[in-house]
Amino acid sequence: MSMFRTFSDAVQASFTTLTCTMGSVQKALAIGNDYVDNQHKALTRGFAKQAILDTSVQHSRIQTELEADPKLAVIFEQLEAEWDLPKDQWAKLPNKAKK
Repeated sequence: MSMFRTFSDAVQASFTTLTCTMGSVQKALAIGNDYVDNQHKALTRGFAKQAILDTSVQHSRIQTELEADPKLAVIFEQLEAEWDLPKDQWAKLPNKAKK
């Protein structure tokens, strides 16, 4: 009987070790997944903030340029109003080069 008992104890010890190892692997994967999730969030937010800043800088430059040139501002407003319209609905600007 003691041989079977020893064999049973060895099998139980192996399964206990394997169970602990699997638990550790699951924890390591959870840590990895959490890290990836947090880095994804950080990068996504950072890229969005940078895009907003870049757009703000560009709009500031445009605003400054339009404030300095009222004629340019009028043309800009007209083009901006029709920007998403189909091409056949664009305003026809007079061609002053043909004289």
